Amino acid sequence: AEYNGEFERASRFAQECLQLATELNAPRPLAYCKELFGLIAYAQSNLDEARQLFEDAIEIFEKVGDRRNVASARINLARTLYRQGEYETALQYVNDSLAISRELNIGWTLGLGLEILGLLQRSRHQDAAALSLFQESLRISLDQDNQQGIANCLGAIAGLAVMADQAGQAVILFSAAQKIRQAIGAAMGRGDQSEYDAYLALARRQLSEEEFVSAWARGLELTLDEAVELATR
Repeated sequence: AEYNGEFERASRFAQECLQLATELNAPRPLAYCKELFGLIAYAQSNLDEARQLFEDAIEIFEKVGDRRNVASARINLARTLYRQGEYETALQYVNDSLAISRELNIGWTLGLGLEILGLLQRSRHQDAAALSLFQESLRISLDQDNQQGIANCLGAIAGLAVMADQAGQAVILFSAAQKIRQAIGAAMGRGDQSEYDAYLALARRQLSEEEFVSAWARGLELTLDEAVELATR
């Protein structure tokens, strides 16, 4: 429900989970609930609330020795800090999460961590490093058939293409990413959507209307393999 953008419905389920976890005095499910509430808050750009919830979840997961979920909660906290402009602190949490993910071979958090690290590199104008990280994250998402991760990476690479004055390629990749999201019913959080819209608008200003429409249609026609080839060439 949260990934589909049904925040009220997701909150009801999470509240039921939280009540049960509290009644049962079950710390790990309690931490799950806090992380889920954090994701809901993040998606709605309630970043201070999301930050506190992720910090609470990390504390509980650490107490019960659940390092896999420490990695997950830390990367979600890093993503929140990135949105708040606290890049150095975000970098610390990303690197902590990546270290655990590599040690325990957790592909999902490794892929997401590399994506967030790419965003941090992009914020420093280290575009070549960012591209390499996005492409590595894309390959991990492909190996796991993580469609949302694939869409995220295609969109991130498209953003770099915009900044490299490759607006046509960027629009094709944005379109391919949008097609994947629509197919799986995944909605972006408000902050992510705002960033996506800003890069897409910038690409559109660099093209004629005919060029934009043609590039968007091309993206919709691409197979997944073709979209990945374009993003990794």
